[in-house]
Amino acid sequence: MADEAQAQPKETLTRSVKATDVAKEVGALRRAFYKRVREAHERGEFVAWTMWGVTEEVLAAMDVLPTLAENYGPVCAAKQIGPHFCQVAEAEGFSMDLCSYLRTGLGIAAKMHELGEMPPEAPYGGMGKPDMLIAPAFVCDGRYKYLQPVARYLDVPYFCYDIQHWPPGVDLNDESMRKRLVAHFLEQVKKMVAFIEKVTGRKLNKYRLSEALRNWVKVQNLYAAAVEFRTHHPCPLPAQDSATISFPNLHMKCWPETVEFYQKVYDEIKYRVEHNMSSVPEEKYRLFWNAIIPWYYIGLYNWLEESFGAVTLNYEYGGGDALDESIIDYDFPLESIAQKMYAKTWWRVSATEGDTRNLDSMVRWIKKQDIDGAISLMVASCRATQSVVHNWKLLRERLDIPTLGIEADMVDTRTYSDVLVKQRLTAFMETVDAAKRMRQRG
Repeated sequence: MADEAQAQPKETLTRSVKATDVAKEVGALRRAFYKRVREAHERGEFVAWTMWGVTEEVLAAMDVLPTLAENYGPVCAAKQIGPHFCQVAEAEGFSMDLCSYLRTGLGIAAKMHELGEMPPEAPYGGMGKPDMLIAPAFVCDGRYKYLQPVARYLDVPYFCYDIQHWPPGVDLNDESMRKRLVAHFLEQVKKMVAFIEKVTGRKLNKYRLSEALRNWVKVQNLYAAAVEFRTHHPCPLPAQDSATISFPNLHMKCWPETVEFYQKVYDEIKYRVEHNMSSVPEEKYRLFWNAIIPWYYIGLYNWLEESFGAVTLNYEYGGGDALDESIIDYDFPLESIAQKMYAKTWWRVSATEGDTRNLDSMVRWIKKQDIDGAISLMVASCRATQSVVHNWKLLRERLDIPTLGIEADMVDTRTYSDVLVKQRLTAFMETVDAAKRMRQRG
């Protein structure tokens, strides 16, 4: 695909058409969020640039708005401006092999350093002028390394705290290990609280923290219950919708408005199941899209629906498991936050090579969804040698359905060829159809 590594014309990368009303509402929520970020200092609030997995209850309780590089990269991709900021970062000496979410953020930070303000081309007015940078160190190195050069560009305080994975080979029911991990995480969060108190000049209010935690739990359980409906035939929540409705869960999870939103999500998906509503007139195939998606062209899922009657489901943007609220004590919110960190709501086990328990869970999910074919975006800039490529290889070995790897980035359209991708998908769907017919014949 290297010969086709040209930026695609905007007209070829169409917007996705949403099947659900709740997905159509997210645009307004997104605009409102970034407006609040832009006006944060006028409202007496603070802004933190951070990454997925930050302990957002603490931030919400202390009037700190988290703007995630991992979500602003997709925003820039959807607005067809991602490659621009990636190229700015590359001109600063950052490799094209670096995660394009992070290159986007680094390009914005470099432009802010040059201009003294958010670059005017940044969608929704940008990620806001940060008062602090907070990096939860887990999953990948870029999660904490990215914000170090940002701190130099913008001259703002940087804090990194450690989150330990469940070690490979250790029984998930090992209570002594769980206690050690929870205790470690609690100490790390306490250090984060001290950092925020120093930057903001405010003390953490335990009662506000409890309320933020209460909203977090409500959102978690509503979202988890809603996405469980995807097992229904026909599927009530295709990938283009599930990816879209993940935004409030990532940025605004502790807000009362977000609880209301996910109640609406649950109610609408339940209604769609009860009335057998789908995004296609006839669901002929169910496809699994592994991990990261091409944010500049979510409309690709609509193309699969229109061309083949194929509905796509995504495991990555499901919000995590429902939480057993019995482990939560709202009189001790900080300790409860540490307890739920190892309750499968974020990241229960190690993602390192050699530990296949996350993979086991994914395989069970694929079989539960009656998937006919599996597709993965082979993103060279995202944990290429550790997670995406290795886990996709392991996953393919475990599945008895056709699989396809597409070499393209999630933000940088210079790696994407619409013609070649659709040619490969067309050939792949012929294989999917033949395999499904063979299974039906027994």
